[in-house]
Amino acid sequence: MGLSGTYIIYMANYSLMWGSKAPGHLIYLIDQSGSMSGPNEVKAAEAVHAAIMDTFRGCVQGTEVRNRVYITIIGYGNEQGVSIIREGWMTDFVEDLKNCKANNTTIIAPKSYGGTPMAEAFMLAGRCLSSWITARQNICANDPRAGIPAPIVINITDGYPDNRNSATTEAKKIMNMSTPDGNVLLFNIHMDDSEETAEIKFPNDKAQLNGVEAGEFLFEISSEMSPEFIQVAKQQKLEGIFPGAKGFVVNAKGDTLVRFVRFGSAVSQK
Repeated sequence: MGLSGTYIIYMANYSLMWGSKAPGHLIYLIDQSGSMSGPNEVKAAEAVHAAIMDTFRGCVQGTEVRNRVYITIIGYGNEQGVSIIREGWMTDFVEDLKNCKANNTTIIAPKSYGGTPMAEAFMLAGRCLSSWITARQNICANDPRAGIPAPIVINITDGYPDNRNSATTEAKKIMNMSTPDGNVLLFNIHMDDSEETAEIKFPNDKAQLNGVEAGEFLFEISSEMSPEFIQVAKQQKLEGIFPGAKGFVVNAKGDTLVRFVRFGSAVSQK
């Protein structure tokens, strides 16, 4: 699927095109706890960087970069606990992307430390979303051509939150946040650095998770896939998706990780 041109969300009530008058908001939540140290932190950084590059290309028209998407990257579990690593419009990422290409680096510097304060990360994401939606409402009140597409949150983690109950509560608050275009969409990616564990893509029943505790938790807080979402996933070569499936992958390996992050970033774009 090409990401150039207009942006549109593919769900029944999610039909507002992403553009300069109705920009989208993408939030990446990156687990940077101690258990992510090693290959997982590198793979997560590379996958998000690749998705941002795709989104950037979709915002280029001729020689102009148009601000059709606002991106927020939140890390949790690093030395700062929970913090915004980077945020801004696509025009704000131009120099970053140039420097990354020149130095063979990624937007997110891989680093890991400490526990997994996922609840606090969801809380910070919720505050960012609330501010974004309020700001867009004020703009729409003065400009009838403006719009508020439903934001998308992509959470990448290898484990279990420090507090499951709090994380569940905060995640569901995010999923219940509404715009005229629909509720916020939350997708989750569970990573496992073991080559022996099997991937489980887009489960539609907890029984499919084979008792993976972290998987059962993330299943509860993942948005459901619509038929339109499923078609977008297939275009990213993510197969085997059935009705009722959640936007969620368990034990994601390298290629699936990249494809899923691209899918989550592109599900609203056409």
